[in-house]
Amino acid sequence: MNFIKDKSVGDLGEKLVLHLMWRLDINATIVNDVPYYDILCFLDKQPFTIEVKHDIYSEKSGNIAIEYFNPKSNKPAGISITGANLWAHVTPNEVWMASVKLLKIFLQNNQPFRTVESGGDNNASIYLYKKSFIMPSIFQRFDILEKHKAISIMKEWL
Repeated sequence: MNFIKDKSVGDLGEKLVLHLMWRLDINATIVNDVPYYDILCFLDKQPFTIEVKHDIYSEKSGNIAIEYFNPKSNKPAGISITGANLWAHVTPNEVWMASVKLLKIFLQNNQPFRTVESGGDNNASIYLYKKSFIMPSIFQRFDILEKHKAISIMKEWL
């Protein structure tokens, strides 16, 4: 993959989550100038943020990739540095969300089945989890939830 393709895939994931928030009547906007989250939202005037990851390979592989480091820049990345409250994991046909706080606890307590030190263009170190394990354990599928249920879950996480 290259930067242009990666960026367009990431942008599509952000737009999907943005439109999902709008469908839930949540004031939301994509922020391009903040490195620690992708979407700023307001729920009952309370601000919260979302980190969006668009995992286009999850359907084929059955795995979920959680980035934690950038070996090219030798810096923490992804889950290690996010300032977001919520983590949105977009797969080709689904939008899943989790509390960042709870996701970090899950990652500490559950070893990935594999760690990839230099994925992508050698710019991502990732933890790989079986989708069938991680999704029902910590994530909630948001694209199929009714508005009141989605709002209730977000309020619980915030």
